[in-house]
Amino acid sequence: RISEGASATAGVTEFVKSFASFITKPGCLLAIAFMLLYRLPEGFLIKLCMPFLVHATEKGGLGLSTDTVGIVYGSIGVVALLGGGKVGGLFASKLGLKKSLWWMAAGMTLPCLTFVYLAVAQPTNLVIITTALCIEQFGYGFGFTAYMLYMMYFSEGEFKTSHYAICTAFMALSMMLPGFVAGYIQEAIGYVNFFWMVMACCIATLIVTAVVKPGIEVLRDGGFAQLKGKRVGLLTNPTGVDNKLKSTVDILAEAEGVELVALFAPEHGVRGDVHAGDKVDNSVDPATGVKVYSLYGKSHKPTAEMLKDIDVLIYDIQDNGCRSYTFISSMGVCMEACAENGKQFMVLDRPNPLGGNKVEGCLVEDGFFSFVSKYPIPYLYGLTPGELAQYLNNEGLLGNGVKCDLTVVPMEGWHRYMTFEQTGMPWILPSPHVPQAAHSYYYAATGIIGETPYLHIGIGYTLPFQLFCQEWIDAQAFTKRMKALGLKGVIFRPIYVKPFYSACQGKNVQGVQVYITDAVDCDLTLIQFYAMEVLAEMYPDHLAFDEAFKARFNMFDKVCGTDKIRKMMSKRYKVADIIDYWNKDAEAFRLASSKYYLYR
Repeated sequence: RISEGASATAGVTEFVKSFASFITKPGCLLAIAFMLLYRLPEGFLIKLCMPFLVHATEKGGLGLSTDTVGIVYGSIGVVALLGGGKVGGLFASKLGLKKSLWWMAAGMTLPCLTFVYLAVAQPTNLVIITTALCIEQFGYGFGFTAYMLYMMYFSEGEFKTSHYAICTAFMALSMMLPGFVAGYIQEAIGYVNFFWMVMACCIATLIVTAVVKPGIEVLRDGGFAQLKGKRVGLLTNPTGVDNKLKSTVDILAEAEGVELVALFAPEHGVRGDVHAGDKVDNSVDPATGVKVYSLYGKSHKPTAEMLKDIDVLIYDIQDNGCRSYTFISSMGVCMEACAENGKQFMVLDRPNPLGGNKVEGCLVEDGFFSFVSKYPIPYLYGLTPGELAQYLNNEGLLGNGVKCDLTVVPMEGWHRYMTFEQTGMPWILPSPHVPQAAHSYYYAATGIIGETPYLHIGIGYTLPFQLFCQEWIDAQAFTKRMKALGLKGVIFRPIYVKPFYSACQGKNVQGVQVYITDAVDCDLTLIQFYAMEVLAEMYPDHLAFDEAFKARFNMFDKVCGTDKIRKMMSKRYKVADIIDYWNKDAEAFRLASSKYYLYR
Protein backbone atom coordinates (compact mmCIF):
# COMPACT_ATOMS: atom_id res chain seq x y z
CA ARG A 1 0.00 0.00 0.00
CA ILE A 2 2.84 2.36 0.79
CA SER A 3 4.33 1.57 -2.60
CA GLU A 4 1.00 2.22 -4.35
CA GLY A 5 0.59 5.49 -2.46
CA ALA A 6 4.08 6.61 -3.35
CA SER A 7 3.47 5.72 -6.97
CA ALA A 8 0.22 7.70 -7.04
CA THR A 9 1.94 10.69 -5.44
CA ALA A 10 4.76 10.49 -7.96
CA GLY A 11 2.19 10.34 -10.78
CA VAL A 12 0.38 13.43 -9.53
CA THR A 13 3.68 15.24 -9.07
CA GLU A 14 4.74 14.34 -12.59
CA PHE A 15 1.39 15.55 -13.99
CA VAL A 16 1.60 18.86 -12.13
CA LYS A 17 5.18 19.30 -13.31
CA SER A 18 4.34 18.56 -16.93
CA PHE A 19 1.24 20.80 -16.89
CA ALA A 20 3.19 23.63 -15.25
CA SER A 21 5.89 23.32 -17.90
CA PHE A 22 3.19 23.47 -20.60
CA ILE A 23 1.54 26.66 -19.40
CA THR A 24 4.92 28.34 -18.86
CA LYS A 25 6.19 27.49 -22.34
CA PRO A 26 7.09 30.55 -24.39
CA GLY A 27 4.14 31.44 -26.59
CA CYS A 28 1.71 29.19 -24.68
CA LEU A 29 -1.21 31.63 -24.81
CA LEU A 30 -0.77 32.16 -28.54
CA ALA A 31 -0.57 28.39 -29.06
CA ILE A 32 -3.79 27.86 -27.10
CA ALA A 33 -5.47 30.58 -29.17
CA PHE A 34 -4.31 28.80 -32.32
CA MET A 35 -5.60 25.43 -31.12
CA LEU A 36 -8.99 26.89 -30.20
CA LEU A 37 -9.50 29.14 -33.23
CA TYR A 38 -7.93 27.25 -36.14
CA ARG A 39 -10.81 24.76 -36.20
CA LEU A 40 -13.52 27.19 -35.06
CA PRO A 41 -15.41 27.06 -38.42
CA GLU A 42 -15.18 23.28 -38.44
CA GLY A 43 -16.49 23.13 -34.88
CA PHE A 44 -19.70 24.80 -36.05
CA LEU A 45 -19.84 23.00 -39.36
CA ILE A 46 -19.41 19.45 -38.15
CA LYS A 47 -22.47 19.64 -35.88
CA LEU A 48 -24.84 20.71 -38.66
CA CYS A 49 -23.46 19.28 -41.90
CA MET A 50 -25.12 15.88 -41.44
CA PRO A 51 -28.56 17.27 -40.45
CA PHE A 52 -28.33 19.66 -43.43
CA LEU A 53 -27.68 16.82 -45.86
CA VAL A 54 -30.63 14.75 -44.70
CA HIS A 55 -33.17 17.47 -43.85
CA ALA A 56 -35.94 17.99 -46.39
CA THR A 57 -35.45 20.70 -49.00
CA GLU A 58 -38.38 22.70 -47.64
CA LYS A 59 -36.39 22.95 -44.37
CA GLY A 60 -33.34 24.20 -46.26
CA GLY A 61 -31.55 20.83 -46.48
CA LEU A 62 -30.71 18.58 -49.42
CA GLY A 63 -33.09 15.74 -48.57
CA LEU A 64 -30.55 12.93 -49.02
CA SER A 65 -31.07 9.55 -47.45
CA THR A 66 -28.73 8.42 -44.71
CA ASP A 67 -27.65 5.54 -46.97
CA THR A 68 -26.62 7.95 -49.71
CA VAL A 69 -24.70 10.15 -47.28
CA GLY A 70 -22.97 7.09 -45.82
CA ILE A 71 -21.92 5.85 -49.27
CA VAL A 72 -20.55 9.25 -50.32
CA TYR A 73 -18.62 9.90 -47.12
CA GLY A 74 -17.59 6.27 -46.60
CA SER A 75 -16.12 5.72 -50.07
CA ILE A 76 -15.17 8.67 -52.24
CA GLY A 77 -15.11 11.00 -49.23
CA VAL A 78 -12.54 8.84 -47.44
CA VAL A 79 -10.32 8.83 -50.52
CA ALA A 80 -10.56 12.63 -50.76
CA LEU A 81 -9.81 13.01 -47.04
CA LEU A 82 -6.73 10.79 -47.25
CA GLY A 83 -5.63 12.54 -50.44
CA GLY A 84 -5.91 15.94 -48.78
CA GLY A 85 -3.88 14.73 -45.82
CA LYS A 86 -1.19 13.30 -48.09
CA VAL A 87 -0.94 16.46 -50.17
CA GLY A 88 -0.90 18.54 -46.99
CA GLY A 89 1.98 16.49 -45.59
CA LEU A 90 4.00 16.85 -48.77
CA PHE A 91 3.23 20.57 -48.96
CA ALA A 92 4.34 21.19 -45.36
CA SER A 93 7.48 19.07 -45.73
CA LYS A 94 8.54 21.05 -48.79
CA LEU A 95 7.85 24.57 -47.51
CA GLY A 96 8.10 24.07 -43.76
CA LEU A 97 5.21 24.46 -41.34
CA LYS A 98 5.23 28.23 -40.93
CA LYS A 99 5.45 29.03 -44.64
CA SER A 100 2.75 26.52 -45.51
CA LEU A 101 0.48 27.25 -42.54
CA TRP A 102 -1.47 30.14 -44.07
CA TRP A 103 -2.15 28.21 -47.27
CA MET A 104 -3.26 25.16 -45.31
CA ALA A 105 -5.50 27.35 -43.20
CA ALA A 106 -6.97 28.66 -46.45
CA GLY A 107 -7.62 25.00 -47.31
CA MET A 108 -9.78 24.79 -44.20
CA THR A 109 -12.13 27.31 -45.81
CA LEU A 110 -13.00 24.86 -48.60
CA PRO A 111 -15.49 22.88 -46.44
CA CYS A 112 -17.19 26.15 -45.48
CA LEU A 113 -17.36 27.34 -49.08
CA THR A 114 -18.74 23.96 -50.10
CA PHE A 115 -21.64 24.12 -47.68
CA VAL A 116 -22.39 27.75 -48.53
CA TYR A 117 -22.76 26.63 -52.14
CA LEU A 118 -24.87 23.60 -51.26
CA ALA A 119 -27.17 25.65 -49.02
CA VAL A 120 -27.65 28.43 -51.57
CA ALA A 121 -27.92 26.29 -54.73
CA GLN A 122 -29.57 23.20 -53.18
CA PRO A 123 -28.48 20.98 -56.10
CA THR A 124 -30.33 17.72 -56.69
CA ASN A 125 -27.76 16.12 -58.97
CA LEU A 126 -25.91 13.48 -56.93
CA VAL A 127 -22.71 13.88 -58.97
CA ILE A 128 -22.57 17.59 -58.12
CA ILE A 129 -23.27 16.91 -54.45
CA THR A 130 -20.67 14.13 -54.32
CA THR A 131 -18.07 16.38 -55.99
CA ALA A 132 -18.78 19.15 -53.49
CA LEU A 133 -18.45 16.79 -50.54
CA CYS A 134 -15.18 15.43 -51.94
CA ILE A 135 -13.84 19.00 -52.14
CA GLU A 136 -14.97 19.49 -48.55
CA GLN A 137 -13.15 16.37 -47.36
CA PHE A 138 -10.01 17.16 -49.36
CA GLY A 139 -9.85 20.68 -47.90
CA TYR A 140 -10.36 19.33 -44.41
CA GLY A 141 -7.61 16.71 -44.83
CA PHE A 142 -5.23 19.27 -46.31
CA GLY A 143 -5.80 21.89 -43.62
CA PHE A 144 -6.00 19.54 -40.64
CA THR A 145 -2.50 18.23 -41.39
CA ALA A 146 -1.11 21.62 -40.41
CA TYR A 147 -3.01 21.49 -37.13
CA MET A 148 -1.51 18.12 -36.24
CA LEU A 149 1.99 19.24 -37.20
CA TYR A 150 1.58 22.38 -35.11
CA MET A 151 0.64 20.35 -32.04
CA MET A 152 3.63 18.06 -32.60
CA TYR A 153 5.91 21.06 -32.99
CA PHE A 154 4.63 22.84 -29.89
CA SER A 155 4.91 19.65 -27.83
CA GLU A 156 8.65 19.31 -28.40
CA GLY A 157 10.70 19.21 -25.22
CA GLU A 158 11.12 17.24 -22.02
CA PHE A 159 7.41 16.37 -21.61
CA LYS A 160 6.66 15.79 -25.27
CA THR A 161 4.02 13.08 -24.81
CA SER A 162 2.25 14.87 -21.95
CA HIS A 163 2.25 18.16 -23.80
CA TYR A 164 0.84 16.53 -26.91
CA ALA A 165 -1.94 15.03 -24.79
CA ILE A 166 -2.75 18.50 -23.42
CA CYS A 167 -2.81 19.84 -26.97
CA THR A 168 -5.31 17.16 -27.99
CA ALA A 169 -7.48 18.22 -25.05
CA PHE A 170 -7.55 21.77 -26.42
CA MET A 171 -8.29 20.28 -29.85
CA ALA A 172 -11.31 18.49 -28.42
CA LEU A 173 -12.38 21.66 -26.64
CA SER A 174 -12.16 23.61 -29.90
CA MET A 175 -14.76 21.25 -31.37
CA MET A 176 -17.02 21.07 -28.31
CA LEU A 177 -17.48 24.76 -27.57
CA PRO A 178 -19.00 25.78 -30.94
CA GLY A 179 -21.15 22.65 -30.84
CA PHE A 180 -22.95 23.88 -27.72
CA VAL A 181 -24.57 26.74 -29.63
CA ALA A 182 -24.48 25.62 -33.27
CA GLY A 183 -27.98 24.12 -33.26
CA TYR A 184 -29.56 27.14 -31.60
CA ILE A 185 -27.94 29.51 -34.10
CA GLN A 186 -29.03 27.43 -37.11
CA GLU A 187 -32.64 27.28 -35.91
CA ALA A 188 -32.64 31.03 -35.43
CA ILE A 189 -31.12 32.07 -38.78
CA GLY A 190 -31.55 29.08 -41.11
CA TYR A 191 -29.00 26.99 -42.99
CA VAL A 192 -27.94 29.57 -45.57
CA ASN A 193 -27.17 32.28 -43.02
CA PHE A 194 -25.63 29.72 -40.68
CA PHE A 195 -23.12 28.58 -43.29
CA TRP A 196 -22.31 32.17 -44.20
CA MET A 197 -21.64 32.78 -40.50
CA VAL A 198 -19.34 29.73 -40.45
CA MET A 199 -17.58 31.16 -43.49
CA ALA A 200 -17.00 34.41 -41.58
CA CYS A 201 -15.44 32.40 -38.75
CA CYS A 202 -12.66 31.43 -41.19
CA ILE A 203 -11.25 34.91 -40.58
CA ALA A 204 -10.21 33.72 -37.11
CA THR A 205 -8.44 30.74 -38.68
CA LEU A 206 -6.49 32.98 -41.03
CA ILE A 207 -5.64 35.53 -38.34
CA VAL A 208 -3.90 32.97 -36.12
CA THR A 209 -1.74 31.85 -39.06
CA ALA A 210 -0.66 35.31 -40.22
CA VAL A 211 2.94 35.76 -41.38
CA VAL A 212 5.10 38.26 -39.51
CA LYS A 213 5.42 41.63 -41.24
CA PRO A 214 8.89 43.26 -41.10
CA GLY A 215 9.22 46.97 -40.43
CA ILE A 216 9.50 47.89 -44.11
CA GLU A 217 6.05 46.43 -44.79
CA VAL A 218 4.56 48.22 -41.80
CA LEU A 219 6.13 51.47 -43.02
CA ARG A 220 4.72 50.89 -46.51
CA ASP A 221 1.26 49.99 -45.17
CA GLY A 222 1.26 53.35 -43.41
CA GLY A 223 1.95 55.16 -46.67
CA PHE A 224 5.53 56.09 -45.65
CA ALA A 225 4.02 58.84 -43.51
CA GLN A 226 7.18 59.24 -41.37
CA LEU A 227 9.26 59.95 -44.49
CA LYS A 228 7.09 62.46 -46.32
CA GLY A 229 9.03 65.55 -47.31
CA LYS A 230 12.33 64.15 -46.04
CA ARG A 231 15.58 63.28 -47.79
CA VAL A 232 16.33 59.68 -46.96
CA GLY A 233 19.55 57.70 -46.52
CA LEU A 234 19.41 53.91 -46.20
CA LEU A 235 21.84 51.49 -44.54
CA THR A 236 20.93 48.03 -45.80
CA ASN A 237 22.12 44.87 -47.53
CA PRO A 238 20.37 42.02 -49.41
CA THR A 239 18.50 40.98 -46.24
CA GLY A 240 16.51 44.22 -46.35
CA VAL A 241 13.51 42.90 -48.26
CA ASP A 242 9.77 42.52 -47.85
CA ASN A 243 8.11 39.12 -47.66
CA LYS A 244 7.97 38.96 -51.45
CA LEU A 245 11.74 39.53 -51.67
CA LYS A 246 11.56 43.08 -52.98
CA SER A 247 14.54 45.12 -51.77
CA THR A 248 13.97 47.99 -49.36
CA VAL A 249 16.22 50.01 -51.70
CA ASP A 250 13.77 49.57 -54.55
CA ILE A 251 10.70 50.00 -52.34
CA LEU A 252 11.91 53.39 -51.07
CA ALA A 253 13.20 54.45 -54.49
CA GLU A 254 9.74 53.86 -55.98
CA ALA A 255 7.72 55.22 -53.04
CA GLU A 256 5.67 58.31 -53.81
CA GLY A 257 6.73 61.27 -51.71
CA VAL A 258 9.98 59.61 -50.55
CA GLU A 259 13.30 61.02 -51.75
CA LEU A 260 16.03 58.38 -51.48
CA VAL A 261 19.30 60.29 -51.85
CA ALA A 262 22.02 58.06 -50.38
CA LEU A 263 22.79 54.41 -49.64
CA PHE A 264 25.24 53.21 -47.00
CA ALA A 265 26.99 49.86 -47.45
CA PRO A 266 28.03 47.60 -44.53
CA GLU A 267 30.19 44.47 -44.89
CA HIS A 268 29.30 42.60 -48.14
CA GLY A 269 27.80 45.73 -49.72
CA VAL A 270 24.26 47.00 -50.29
CA ARG A 271 23.50 44.38 -52.96
CA GLY A 272 25.69 41.63 -51.45
CA ASP A 273 28.27 41.76 -54.23
CA VAL A 274 31.35 42.02 -51.98
CA HIS A 275 32.97 38.93 -50.46
CA ALA A 276 33.48 38.49 -46.71
CA GLY A 277 36.27 40.69 -45.37
CA ASP A 278 36.81 42.51 -48.68
CA LYS A 279 36.87 46.30 -48.67
CA VAL A 280 33.65 47.98 -49.82
CA ASP A 281 34.21 51.00 -52.07
CA ASN A 282 32.05 54.07 -52.67
CA SER A 283 29.99 53.60 -55.80
CA VAL A 284 26.65 54.24 -57.49
CA ASP A 285 23.81 51.72 -57.24
CA PRO A 286 23.17 50.69 -60.87
CA ALA A 287 19.48 49.92 -60.32
CA THR A 288 18.52 53.30 -58.82
CA GLY A 289 21.40 55.61 -59.65
CA VAL A 290 21.72 56.51 -55.95
CA LYS A 291 25.16 57.24 -54.45
CA VAL A 292 26.53 54.42 -52.26
CA TYR A 293 28.84 55.30 -49.34
CA SER A 294 31.04 52.56 -47.93
CA LEU A 295 30.97 51.84 -44.19
CA TYR A 296 33.33 48.89 -44.53
CA GLY A 297 36.47 50.48 -45.90
CA LYS A 298 38.43 53.45 -44.61
CA SER A 299 35.66 54.27 -42.16
CA HIS A 300 32.92 52.33 -40.39
CA LYS A 301 31.14 55.53 -39.44
CA PRO A 302 29.35 58.02 -41.74
CA THR A 303 31.09 61.37 -42.00
CA ALA A 304 29.41 64.74 -41.89
CA GLU A 305 29.97 64.98 -45.63
CA MET A 306 28.12 61.70 -46.22
CA LEU A 307 25.17 62.86 -44.11
CA LYS A 308 24.88 66.46 -45.24
CA ASP A 309 22.19 65.83 -47.88
CA ILE A 310 19.87 63.61 -45.80
CA ASP A 311 17.31 64.28 -43.09
CA VAL A 312 16.87 60.72 -41.85
CA LEU A 313 19.07 57.62 -42.01
CA ILE A 314 17.18 54.31 -42.11
CA TYR A 315 18.57 50.95 -40.95
CA ASP A 316 17.11 47.75 -42.42
CA ILE A 317 19.31 44.66 -42.00
CA GLN A 318 18.55 41.15 -40.76
CA ASP A 319 20.87 40.34 -37.88
CA ASN A 320 21.76 36.90 -36.44
CA GLY A 321 21.45 37.68 -32.73
CA CYS A 322 25.19 37.50 -31.93
CA ARG A 323 27.25 40.43 -30.68
CA SER A 324 30.19 39.57 -32.96
CA TYR A 325 28.08 39.96 -36.10
CA THR A 326 29.14 43.40 -37.25
CA PHE A 327 25.83 44.76 -38.54
CA ILE A 328 24.71 45.93 -35.09
CA SER A 329 28.05 47.72 -34.75
CA SER A 330 27.34 49.51 -38.03
CA MET A 331 23.90 50.42 -36.68
CA GLY A 332 25.40 51.83 -33.50
CA VAL A 333 28.05 54.02 -35.15
CA CYS A 334 25.42 55.34 -37.58
CA MET A 335 23.27 56.30 -34.61
CA GLU A 336 26.27 58.12 -33.15
CA ALA A 337 26.89 59.94 -36.43
CA CYS A 338 23.24 60.99 -36.67
CA ALA A 339 23.32 62.30 -33.10
CA GLU A 340 26.48 64.30 -33.82
CA ASN A 341 25.12 65.77 -37.04
CA GLY A 342 21.53 66.46 -36.06
CA LYS A 343 20.00 63.77 -38.26
CA GLN A 344 17.10 61.46 -37.47
CA PHE A 345 17.68 57.71 -37.30
CA MET A 346 15.03 55.09 -38.08
CA VAL A 347 15.15 51.32 -37.59
CA LEU A 348 12.87 49.12 -39.68
CA ASP A 349 12.65 46.25 -37.27
CA ARG A 350 13.29 42.57 -38.02
CA PRO A 351 13.27 39.37 -35.93
CA ASN A 352 16.10 38.14 -33.79
CA PRO A 353 16.48 34.69 -35.42
CA LEU A 354 17.38 33.14 -32.05
CA GLY A 355 14.14 34.46 -30.54
CA GLY A 356 13.76 37.23 -28.00
CA ASN A 357 14.62 35.25 -24.87
CA LYS A 358 18.08 33.86 -25.61
CA VAL A 359 20.71 35.72 -23.56
CA GLU A 360 24.17 34.19 -23.06
CA GLY A 361 27.67 35.49 -22.39
CA CYS A 362 29.26 38.25 -20.36
CA LEU A 363 29.36 41.94 -21.16
CA VAL A 364 32.32 43.34 -23.08
CA GLU A 365 35.04 44.49 -20.71
CA ASP A 366 37.44 47.42 -20.97
CA GLY A 367 40.31 46.69 -23.32
CA PHE A 368 38.28 44.33 -25.50
CA PHE A 369 35.93 46.64 -27.35
CA SER A 370 36.22 46.31 -31.12
CA PHE A 371 33.92 46.20 -34.13
CA VAL A 372 33.05 42.57 -33.23
CA SER A 373 32.27 43.65 -29.66
CA LYS A 374 31.35 47.29 -30.04
CA TYR A 375 28.96 47.72 -27.11
CA PRO A 376 28.64 46.28 -23.58
CA ILE A 377 26.01 43.65 -24.27
CA PRO A 378 26.09 39.83 -23.86
CA TYR A 379 27.29 37.63 -26.71
CA LEU A 380 23.66 36.58 -27.34
CA TYR A 381 21.56 39.59 -26.41
CA GLY A 382 17.95 38.52 -27.06
CA LEU A 383 16.76 41.77 -28.67
CA THR A 384 15.56 42.79 -32.11
CA PRO A 385 17.57 45.53 -33.90
CA GLY A 386 14.93 48.08 -32.93
CA GLU A 387 14.96 47.06 -29.27
CA LEU A 388 18.76 47.07 -29.20
CA ALA A 389 18.81 50.54 -30.78
CA GLN A 390 16.51 51.81 -28.02
CA TYR A 391 18.67 50.16 -25.35
CA LEU A 392 21.93 51.66 -26.68
CA ASN A 393 20.34 55.08 -27.18
CA ASN A 394 18.58 55.42 -23.86
CA GLU A 395 21.21 53.77 -21.67
CA GLY A 396 23.90 56.19 -22.85
CA LEU A 397 25.99 53.48 -24.49
CA LEU A 398 26.68 55.25 -27.78
CA GLY A 399 30.05 56.95 -28.22
CA ASN A 400 30.55 59.86 -25.82
CA GLY A 401 27.09 59.15 -24.41
CA VAL A 402 25.33 60.88 -27.31
CA LYS A 403 21.64 60.27 -27.96
CA CYS A 404 20.06 60.35 -31.40
CA ASP A 405 16.55 61.21 -32.56
CA LEU A 406 15.41 57.58 -32.89
CA THR A 407 12.29 56.08 -34.42
CA VAL A 408 11.62 52.34 -34.55
CA VAL A 409 9.05 50.97 -36.97
CA PRO A 410 8.07 47.69 -35.25
CA MET A 411 7.10 44.43 -36.89
CA GLU A 412 3.58 43.09 -36.81
CA GLY A 413 2.89 39.58 -35.57
CA TRP A 414 6.26 38.80 -33.97
CA HIS A 415 6.54 37.41 -30.45
CA ARG A 416 9.59 36.84 -28.27
CA TYR A 417 9.31 33.06 -28.30
CA MET A 418 9.57 32.99 -32.10
CA THR A 419 12.65 31.75 -33.87
CA PHE A 420 13.00 32.82 -37.48
CA GLU A 421 11.49 29.60 -38.84
CA GLN A 422 8.26 30.42 -37.01
CA THR A 423 7.82 33.82 -38.65
CA GLY A 424 6.97 32.61 -42.15
CA MET A 425 9.37 35.23 -43.52
CA PRO A 426 11.90 34.36 -46.23
CA TRP A 427 15.49 34.05 -45.02
CA ILE A 428 18.12 35.90 -47.06
CA LEU A 429 21.67 34.98 -46.17
CA PRO A 430 23.23 37.99 -44.38
CA SER A 431 26.70 36.59 -45.11
CA PRO A 432 27.91 33.67 -47.25
CA HIS A 433 28.27 31.18 -44.39
CA VAL A 434 24.83 31.80 -42.88
CA PRO A 435 22.71 30.46 -45.77
CA GLN A 436 19.75 29.34 -43.64
CA ALA A 437 18.15 30.80 -40.52
CA ALA A 438 19.24 27.75 -38.49
CA HIS A 439 22.88 28.66 -39.14
CA SER A 440 22.37 31.51 -36.67
CA TYR A 441 22.21 28.85 -33.94
CA TYR A 442 25.33 27.15 -35.24
CA TYR A 443 27.19 30.45 -35.53
CA ALA A 444 26.55 30.94 -31.82
CA ALA A 445 27.57 27.36 -31.03
CA THR A 446 30.90 27.23 -32.91
CA GLY A 447 31.85 30.72 -34.07
CA ILE A 448 33.99 31.65 -31.06
CA ILE A 449 36.33 28.66 -31.31
CA GLY A 450 36.36 29.26 -35.05
CA GLU A 451 38.40 32.41 -34.38
CA THR A 452 41.45 30.14 -33.85
CA PRO A 453 42.85 27.50 -36.24
CA TYR A 454 42.32 24.82 -33.58
CA LEU A 455 39.33 23.14 -35.28
CA HIS A 456 37.65 23.08 -38.66
CA ILE A 457 34.09 24.26 -37.95
CA GLY A 458 32.67 23.73 -41.43
CA ILE A 459 33.76 26.98 -43.09
CA GLY A 460 35.01 25.82 -46.46
CA TYR A 461 32.68 22.82 -46.51
CA THR A 462 28.93 22.47 -47.07
CA LEU A 463 28.12 22.62 -43.34
CA PRO A 464 29.32 26.02 -42.11
CA PHE A 465 29.47 26.39 -38.32
CA GLN A 466 28.17 22.83 -37.83
CA LEU A 467 31.40 20.85 -37.37
CA PHE A 468 34.22 20.22 -34.91
CA CYS A 469 36.85 18.40 -36.98
CA GLN A 470 40.60 17.90 -37.27
CA GLU A 471 43.06 15.41 -38.74
CA TRP A 472 44.02 14.02 -35.33
CA ILE A 473 40.45 13.40 -34.06
CA ASP A 474 38.86 9.94 -33.93
CA ALA A 475 35.29 10.73 -35.03
CA GLN A 476 33.64 7.73 -33.39
CA ALA A 477 35.35 8.18 -30.03
CA PHE A 478 34.78 11.96 -30.04
CA THR A 479 31.09 11.51 -30.85
CA LYS A 480 30.67 9.00 -28.05
CA ARG A 481 32.24 11.37 -25.53
CA MET A 482 30.16 14.36 -26.69
CA LYS A 483 26.95 12.34 -26.48
CA ALA A 484 27.87 11.20 -22.97
CA LEU A 485 27.75 14.82 -21.77
CA GLY A 486 23.95 14.74 -22.11
CA LEU A 487 23.74 18.37 -23.23
CA LYS A 488 20.21 19.70 -23.60
CA GLY A 489 18.88 20.48 -27.06
CA VAL A 490 21.82 19.16 -29.07
CA ILE A 491 22.99 15.81 -30.44
CA PHE A 492 26.06 14.75 -32.37
CA ARG A 493 27.07 12.32 -35.07
CA PRO A 494 30.48 11.30 -36.47
CA ILE A 495 31.49 12.89 -39.75
CA TYR A 496 34.39 12.69 -42.21
CA VAL A 497 35.04 15.60 -44.60
CA LYS A 498 37.58 17.12 -46.96
CA PRO A 499 37.17 20.93 -46.92
CA PHE A 500 37.17 22.72 -50.26
CA TYR A 501 38.77 25.92 -48.95
CA SER A 502 39.78 27.81 -45.81
CA ALA A 503 41.11 25.89 -42.76
CA CYS A 504 42.18 22.29 -43.51
CA GLN A 505 41.65 22.78 -47.26
CA GLY A 506 42.20 19.51 -49.11
CA LYS A 507 42.88 17.56 -45.92
CA ASN A 508 40.91 14.55 -44.68
CA VAL A 509 39.52 15.56 -41.31
CA GLN A 510 36.99 13.98 -39.00
CA GLY A 511 35.02 14.80 -35.90
CA VAL A 512 31.39 15.54 -35.05
CA GLN A 513 28.51 17.24 -36.77
CA VAL A 514 26.41 19.33 -34.40
CA TYR A 515 22.62 18.94 -34.56
CA ILE A 516 20.67 21.51 -32.54
CA THR A 517 17.31 19.92 -31.79
CA ASP A 518 15.91 22.50 -29.36
CA ALA A 519 17.40 25.97 -29.59
CA VAL A 520 15.26 27.19 -26.68
CA ASP A 521 16.64 24.75 -24.10
CA CYS A 522 20.13 24.53 -25.58
CA ASP A 523 23.02 26.52 -24.09
CA LEU A 524 24.26 27.43 -27.54
CA THR A 525 27.52 29.20 -26.78
CA LEU A 526 28.74 26.56 -24.31
CA ILE A 527 28.73 23.76 -26.91
CA GLN A 528 32.11 24.84 -28.30
CA PHE A 529 33.63 25.00 -24.81
CA TYR A 530 32.42 21.49 -24.05
CA ALA A 531 34.07 20.36 -27.28
CA MET A 532 37.34 21.93 -26.06
CA GLU A 533 36.97 20.12 -22.75
CA VAL A 534 36.39 16.70 -24.29
CA LEU A 535 39.21 17.10 -26.81
CA ALA A 536 41.62 18.21 -24.07
CA GLU A 537 40.81 15.01 -22.18
CA MET A 538 41.19 12.84 -25.27
CA TYR A 539 44.18 14.58 -26.82
CA PRO A 540 46.27 16.43 -24.20
CA ASP A 541 48.88 17.19 -26.87
CA HIS A 542 46.31 19.12 -28.89
CA LEU A 543 44.94 21.95 -26.79
CA ALA A 544 42.76 24.83 -27.92
CA PHE A 545 45.10 27.47 -26.52
CA ASP A 546 48.37 25.98 -27.59
CA GLU A 547 51.15 28.49 -28.20
CA ALA A 548 50.92 27.68 -31.92
CA PHE A 549 47.60 29.56 -32.01
CA LYS A 550 48.83 32.55 -30.01
CA ALA A 551 48.50 34.92 -32.95
CA ARG A 552 44.71 34.45 -32.85
CA PHE A 553 44.27 34.83 -29.08
CA ASN A 554 43.61 38.55 -29.44
CA MET A 555 40.70 37.97 -31.84
CA PHE A 556 39.33 35.17 -29.65
CA ASP A 557 39.37 37.51 -26.65
CA LYS A 558 37.72 40.34 -28.59
CA VAL A 559 34.89 38.07 -29.67
CA CYS A 560 34.44 36.83 -26.10
CA GLY A 561 34.64 40.42 -24.86
CA THR A 562 37.26 39.44 -22.28
CA ASP A 563 40.49 37.46 -21.91
CA LYS A 564 39.30 35.84 -18.70
CA ILE A 565 37.42 33.05 -20.49
CA ARG A 566 40.54 31.99 -22.36
CA LYS A 567 42.76 32.26 -19.30
CA MET A 568 40.39 30.35 -17.02
CA MET A 569 39.75 27.67 -19.63
CA SER A 570 43.49 27.26 -20.24
CA LYS A 571 44.13 26.07 -16.69
CA ARG A 572 42.14 22.80 -16.75
CA TYR A 573 39.96 22.96 -19.87
CA LYS A 574 36.81 22.51 -17.79
CA VAL A 575 33.57 24.28 -18.64
CA ALA A 576 32.80 24.30 -14.93
CA ASP A 577 35.65 26.81 -14.48
CA ILE A 578 34.15 29.37 -16.87
CA ILE A 579 30.38 28.88 -16.88
CA ASP A 580 29.62 31.23 -13.99
CA TYR A 581 31.81 33.99 -15.34
CA TRP A 582 30.53 33.53 -18.88
CA ASN A 583 26.92 34.00 -17.82
CA LYS A 584 27.44 36.37 -14.89
CA ASP A 585 25.79 39.32 -16.64
CA ALA A 586 22.99 37.54 -18.47
CA GLU A 587 20.12 37.96 -16.01
CA ALA A 588 21.00 41.53 -15.09
CA PHE A 589 21.09 42.44 -18.78
CA ARG A 590 17.80 40.67 -19.43
CA LEU A 591 16.19 42.74 -16.67
CA ALA A 592 17.79 46.03 -17.77
CA SER A 593 16.87 45.54 -21.43
CA SER A 594 13.32 44.30 -20.83
CA LYS A 595 11.95 47.84 -20.47
CA TYR A 596 12.77 48.35 -24.14
CA TYR A 597 10.83 45.31 -25.31
CA LEU A 598 8.50 46.10 -28.20
CA TYR A 599 7.07 42.56 -28.27
CA ARG A 600 5.89 40.04 -25.70
